[in-house]
Amino acid sequence: MKRMIIDVLRKKYEYEIAVSKTNIELYKDGNAPVGMSSNVVDAVHREIINLAVARDHLETLDKEFPIVPKTQTLGETYNDQIKSWHLPQRAVQLYNESCDRTFEKLQIISE
Repeated sequence: MKRMIIDVLRKKYEYEIAVSKTNIELYKDGNAPVGMSSNVVDAVHREIINLAVARDHLETLDKEFPIVPKTQTLGETYNDQIKSWHLPQRAVQLYNESCDRTFEKLQIISE
């Protein structure tokens, strides 16, 4: 449930960013409806504020609740980190074998 709320908020902020950018483009191109605003500068200023607030919210959300792929497991995370260390292939192989043995022991214990 928590992940769903975070995802909905992320989409909300992305939507608000898109709306603000679209409105700014309309004002820039002179395509805004006549009754939309009597003062274009103030209207663009309000859209810039809306854009900044939505981006700030999205950045905060991404920082505090980063997107984690649903298929990623703890083991995959460690394997990715180990690959980035540029260790000799044999060291990576030994590490993976060790993890496999540990996992097998855990399976035996849980049975």
